[in-house]
Amino acid sequence: MREPASVAGEGVDSLIRSIRDAGTADCVFRLPANVNMTIAINMTSEEYWRMFHLVRGDVETAIGCSGTYLTINRLAAGNYDILQQYNRNADFWRATTYALQTGVFMALGRMFDQTKNTYTIEDVSEQTIEHPGFFTKAELRQRKRESLNLFGNAPDPEWLPGFVANVVEPNRASLAILKTELQPHVDKFIAVYEPIRHRYFAHRGKDSEQAIKELFEKTAIVEVAEILRFSYGLITGIQEMAYNGTLPGKWTSDKSYDSLFKEYEKSTEELVKGLKKNGA
Repeated sequence: MREPASVAGEGVDSLIRSIRDAGTADCVFRLPANVNMTIAINMTSEEYWRMFHLVRGDVETAIGCSGTYLTINRLAAGNYDILQQYNRNADFWRATTYALQTGVFMALGRMFDQTKNTYTIEDVSEQTIEHPGFFTKAELRQRKRESLNLFGNAPDPEWLPGFVANVVEPNRASLAILKTELQPHVDKFIAVYEPIRHRYFAHRGKDSEQAIKELFEKTAIVEVAEILRFSYGLITGIQEMAYNGTLPGKWTSDKSYDSLFKEYEKSTEELVKGLKKNGA
């Protein structure tokens, strides 16, 4: 390992990129004492995909809790019989909806966590930009082969060489849009939803009821939906890039959010209406 180098804060990003481009494999920069972090340059493909799937789980949890919570409430608002059904088992439904609401905020908190030593949606974005080498034609070919259970000297299917040849490999410039478009959602979470997560769901804060009420008044269902829609689009778009070579700007991953949300919506409706038929 090379001797760690002491660097000033401003030029860290460009210096890291130049060293990675030069092929340095294992290097850590020691920052000045007033900068409270250590930047590890090297991330393996295995580490990247582990991070990716952990964060994907948090995004899908937030969507699932949100979709289920909203559907439970929508059904009661539009059907008096279902409302009465809830009232007959009020403690259960109160606990269920509180758990779902908590789940949304805790999963959002994980996705946009601003503390050190955590995997977040920002990490996924930044590490994707910093590692275009994980999305080369060679990597794409290997993923396609593995998905077809082709290993070792097994020949490629006839269509695969042409498919891979037509793919345009990403670079940092073409991936930079991931961070740019994510940032407004990060800012919105920090300004509106992080205080609720910290002061109401994660901790029993000493704020007054009025203060908590004012925090919730700043929220909007459509706003949470947009944060989750973009986040899931980012996740599924990266997967599209990994398995089909589709670059940002050509992703159709917005549809993935609608599809997942509707799955939870449908299963919740079936459960609630099934209980009604059975007289629960």
